[in-house]
This record gives sequence, structure tokens and C-alpha cells, in this order.
Amino acid sequence: RSPEAGGNLTRLAIAEAAANGITWQLHKLKPAAAGAAEQYEAFLAARQAVLAKCRPWSTVAVWTSSTQAYFDAPTYPTAVSRFLADSHIPHRFVIDEEVEQGKLAGYEVLIVPEVHVISGKQLAALQAFVAQGKGLVLMGQCGVLDEWGDKRVKLPLGQPEAVQTATKQSLGKGRVVYLPAIPLPQSPN
Repeated sequence: RSPEAGGNLTRLAIAEAAANGITWQLHKLKPAAAGAAEQYEAFLAARQAVLAKCRPWSTVAVWTSSTQAYFDAPTYPTAVSRFLADSHIPHRFVIDEEVEQGKLAGYEVLIVPEVHVISGKQLAALQAFVAQGKGLVLMGQCGVLDEWGDKRVKLPLGQPEAVQTATKQSLGKGRVVYLPAIPLPQSPN
């Protein structure tokens, strides 16, 4: 790979981050990439007045839950994000607090990639989301544990005990799709 490619990939990563309202981390970059990052950051800063008024238009969210790390429960939001990006599907990450506080109004679909630990408040927010006519995609078993790490007697959100193939059901005005656990690269959050 040429040094120019590193700079171009850095510019692309920063542009994608800025377009999706995400902060780009500028540490441990090689010289060519660091120079490109500084140039692009300067470009964005000079146009801040225009860009600050922009709003992300993605209607798909992927839940990236840091709580899973406390319980040693693997999850794979980055692998799901990569699949969506490769499929040209714009999306954003949402974090635990956004789910818990019900800050999901702009989304039509929320993908939950094997989030084992779901609090009572988060579960209520997911149920409200679906009741509003939105879509929820549960990958693998989600919500197996409550916020204290205690196993739930029954899986929430109408999940079957074992999902072998993709299934869908209506839940209120919305719909829930259940996908079997997929062996994807996992990140420890």
C-alpha cells in the first residue's frame, strides 16, 4: 500500500465520521495519514457553520453496548456495521444510554447484535420503540440477562428459545425479526 492510500483512507474515515456525527480518533497515525487527517480536519473546521446544521439521515441504528464487557459477554456491532457499510446501508451506532432514555425517535430499525445484558429500562424502551411501528432485529439471544447479570426466566420481546432460521413476528404496530446467532468476529467493546 502506498503512503497516498493511507492518507486517502484517513480522509475517507474522517468524512464518514463527520457525516454520521461521530468523533474521529487521531492517535497512532502514520505520517502520511496524520498529514491527511490534519488537512481534512482543517477543511471541516473551516466549514463548521454549514456542517453544524446538517443532521444525519440514516434510519438504521446498531446498538453498541459497553455493558456487555462488564459481564464478559461478546457482541459484534462493528462486524454488523461493516456488513451494512459494504451493502451501502447508511447507519449509526447507538449506545446504552440512548436506548435506555428512548432516544431512538429518528430510526425506523434498530439492530441488536447479541446484546445479552439488557436492563429493565432498556427493555421498556425497546418495547416502546416497536409499539410505535418500528422494526427491531435481534441477532442471537438478546436480553438473556438483566442489568444485574441475573438470568431471565423467559427471553424478552417474544424471542424463541432457539432460533434456527430467520423468523418475524408483529409486536404491537411494529415488527421483530429474530436471526440465529451468526459466527462473526467479536469485539470485547
